[in-house]
Amino acid sequence: MKLEQEIRIVSGNADSSAESDILDTHEISIQLSGTTSTNESDHSSFRPSVDDTSVEGCSIEQEDQLPIMKIKDKDNVGSRCYLIFCRGWYGCHGYSRVIEAWPRTSAFVFGVVVPLFTLVAVALLFGFFLSKLEGPPEIEANDHLLAAHTEAETLVTIVSNFTGLLPQLCIKLYFDNHSILELGPALFDRLVDGALDESEDLKVEQLVNRSLLSIDTEELYTYMEACGNDAKPITSFLAERAANASKRVSGDLSFNWVRCYPGADGLGGTGQSDIWATGQSIEEIRPAAQVQHFQRVWELDRQRIYHETLRESLKDPHYRGSAGALRLAAFDYSIAQASGAVGCELNGVSATWFWFTVMTTIGRAQNSIFLGYGNHAPVTDGGRTMIFTLGFMSVILFGAVLSQAGAVVSAILDDSVKRIRLQVLSWPSVSCLIWGSLYYAWMLVIAFVTQQWKVGRLGEAFPFNEGYWFAFISTTTVGLGDVFLEPEVIRGDDLIVFPPLFLIGFVFFAAFLRKFAEMVLFALAKENKKTLIQSLLSRLESTNGLPTVLIAPGMDPDADNERKDPQESIGV
Repeated sequence: MKLEQEIRIVSGNADSSAESDILDTHEISIQLSGTTSTNESDHSSFRPSVDDTSVEGCSIEQEDQLPIMKIKDKDNVGSRCYLIFCRGWYGCHGYSRVIEAWPRTSAFVFGVVVPLFTLVAVALLFGFFLSKLEGPPEIEANDHLLAAHTEAETLVTIVSNFTGLLPQLCIKLYFDNHSILELGPALFDRLVDGALDESEDLKVEQLVNRSLLSIDTEELYTYMEACGNDAKPITSFLAERAANASKRVSGDLSFNWVRCYPGADGLGGTGQSDIWATGQSIEEIRPAAQVQHFQRVWELDRQRIYHETLRESLKDPHYRGSAGALRLAAFDYSIAQASGAVGCELNGVSATWFWFTVMTTIGRAQNSIFLGYGNHAPVTDGGRTMIFTLGFMSVILFGAVLSQAGAVVSAILDDSVKRIRLQVLSWPSVSCLIWGSLYYAWMLVIAFVTQQWKVGRLGEAFPFNEGYWFAFISTTTVGLGDVFLEPEVIRGDDLIVFPPLFLIGFVFFAAFLRKFAEMVLFALAKENKKTLIQSLLSRLESTNGLPTVLIAPGMDPDADNERKDPQESIGV
């Protein structure tokens, strides 16, 4: 019987056009017609259908399954990036025409720019909630620090002044006819009055009119001795309190999760002006300016609480204590209740930047974590829970984005090398040198931007070599923490500048390492050698009982056979 076969296979030989580099199963037409004959059995083993993807060992890639867009060149950057996206995250049903018209631009936009700003959006969202958790405890810590500092400073001043004024105070009490039994309370009252309210101002002239009086020297000597003895427990008590307060004064005021400046509407405010820094100048948010503002707001609040408490206590008719003890109690209450929170807002930008550093897994240094980009860490249970849950997911997301961006940039640059027809640029050693040069050159860009940022935001000179060091420890994720971006002066526009800078640096560094590994494997393949790891893996067995062998490019004879002309395999 007659058997008619029409087989048309587009193959990628040296004379074919660029349109035939990838075998398209839509371009395989197989028609079988006629009746069976005695030779039918000879063809029984060859009954391909439209769905068949292999003919006599000729493997046909199923590129036709890509939606709408037809891939014409497997080495073309548009095809490679299309495979990355359409079989990856996005799907390209609505964007195939745009991608086909502008493959490189589309690859860069959808593979680098969009994922990058997705990371920034995720960091902004999680950073805002993190600042809500960490902001109030930071304000509370600053309040306690100022309370301890104020207590220690005030008590030290009291003890110092009391020691110098004690002789005058004792003689004044003597001329005021205070008995020896009344010396202790009288000394304490005048001591506290003079230190807290500054209402007691001893003048030598006040004793002039009394100096002409007849004085019993023995009685005066006894009185002065008793006055000194009664002063000892007072000075010991105040000195001990001052020492304890000094022990609590450790560290400086911090503004990592909050920002304090004139015009802030408190932690309950929207903080919109804080996020984009449109409501205040740089000078108002520098670290020293925020410290002064917070101290001023806190001291005003302390004085308000002190006078209100003292006024209410004096109205109490049942109070029988001394005036000095009452004032000291009001002072203690005021430093415990005073707060500078009314002059601060949540620093959402700093928290966003911190979350971005969590994504990039910058290392630990000094006494904080994630110090390549900053010098603070969450202290609340809620904040730390966010880090090891949502933060862990963010690390995975960043790894996916970095891998995607690296593939896109590598495809674009490899395509550019192919277009300029310089084969030398495709050599592994040359590619390694190119990517290494790009990485080190990009660190110069980061160093320059960091230097200008430091000078503009802090108003201080910043050496260029320090900026280059910062670029290196950040792009390599070492994160030593000796140089970082100060969270107090980070603004919203910085989130548009620094994340792209570092992401590109990550991509260049990863590409350099990849090309370096390829160069080493290529050198070993030329000498038909294996690395130590390859030799060890070749001795292992996989789960199916077969040897596990890691073969470098150019060392697999089976792969070399598959790269032969497919027409030779099927005899066409």
